[in-house]
Amino acid sequence: MVMSTHSFGDYPEKFHPHIHAIVSDGLFARTGTLYVMPGVALKPFEEIFRASVFKMLKEEGKIGDGLINRLMSWRHYDFSVHNGVRVRRNDEQAREALAEYIIRNTFSVEKLIYR
Repeated sequence: MVMSTHSFGDYPEKFHPHIHAIVSDGLFARTGTLYVMPGVALKPFEEIFRASVFKMLKEEGKIGDGLINRLMSWRHYDFSVHNGVRVRRNDEQAREALAEYIIRNTFSVEKLIYR
């Protein structure tokens, strides 16, 4: 897996931190056979991701139980997992485009403020 944090959006009004990941669609056995992951429901992954982020932020002292409970009560809390982009085995062009996308700058140089 390769992951990259992106934080696009206008600061602070529309700050949009998110993670992009390139993840294998299966696992190799010791014999070299690739076992492709079957289609799965993404909602459980969203819940695990959300809980992990809240736990990490709480352990770092960045948020407390009150804020976590308020965020959990939001109708649209906007933690999501999307796996709609797939790259076929021999699609070098798609693989290159995906790799270029994931390594883009994680912030806008124009929005940096020097003090």
